[in-house]
Amino acid sequence: MMNSEKTCFILRISVFYLLSTDVSHSWNLTSLNISDNVLIWRFTVWKNRAFLAIPRSASKKQEEWKPTLVEVSWPEINLPLNVANAIISPKPFPKSGSSKRDYETLISVTGLDVDARGRLWVLDTPNGYDRWPRIIIYDLKRNDRLVSFTELTKVSSKYLKSLVIGPFEDQWGFRGYIADAGDETIIVYSLGNLHTYTFFERLYSIILFLLCREVQNVTVTWLGKKLGSSVGLFSDLKDGLHYFMTSERASVRWDTKLPLNAQSHSVLVQNDDVPCITDYIMDARKNVWGLVNSKCPGATKEETSSNSTLKSRTIKIQKYSFAMQ
Repeated sequence: MMNSEKTCFILRISVFYLLSTDVSHSWNLTSLNISDNVLIWRFTVWKNRAFLAIPRSASKKQEEWKPTLVEVSWPEINLPLNVANAIISPKPFPKSGSSKRDYETLISVTGLDVDARGRLWVLDTPNGYDRWPRIIIYDLKRNDRLVSFTELTKVSSKYLKSLVIGPFEDQWGFRGYIADAGDETIIVYSLGNLHTYTFFERLYSIILFLLCREVQNVTVTWLGKKLGSSVGLFSDLKDGLHYFMTSERASVRWDTKLPLNAQSHSVLVQNDDVPCITDYIMDARKNVWGLVNSKCPGATKEETSSNSTLKSRTIKIQKYSFAMQ
């Protein structure tokens, strides 16, 4: 790990400030009785639709009637507040917000992703609600039809915070990777045969196509330690790994072709309008976007910005010069 003084120096010399005068109001969620500063933990995009995961707290029962999965327009559009509310209205997903069939009702969504066939995978983790976590899949091409519903029996919901769909499809379809199932294990869920298994990954790099063969013993590669505590993790098409450093309140990119140290990092976003980025996606044009929140979960007072009013919930991560070489 780099010491704090040297890390700050590296960050200062590589900062690329993003200046924007546009103010976006398209994702105003107050019409759903959701406050503007609510934590939106994850998001994913399909065509002109974006889906937001808003986890519920088991200690706040008053949140039970608020939607935990919300559909909004994509991208955010810079419109006056009254115009945006009239034209682009956020809505619960699925359309009814709940279902007459109790097992379909979403309780607390902490992960979601869309596969290449246009199916929305949802990780529902009802921690504290006396239910097992579930993977629910909807077909966005077929009027959001329910495709499958699977309970992860005997798996704790406590640390399940992310769901990623693998890029490979075999005879059993796509696989979803869910972390953390406890003891730093990852659940691998196969849609085609409705099968789940776990593998142990204390380290941070693995060849995914080996897991498609359901090999139990695979080689993982130790990459090193990040510059500090962080949220969000995303790999771009130029071998760059993005994450948000909570201590510096900065979105950084590590060039994975270089050693994992401060010199191999670039700061792409660091300003008061972006107190925290909890998730990243890539759009159809291969642009990387960050999901902005007023503060990072678990952040200390020193790591929290005094500016609690967000101009926008998303920010385009501009391409840094060396990333395109």
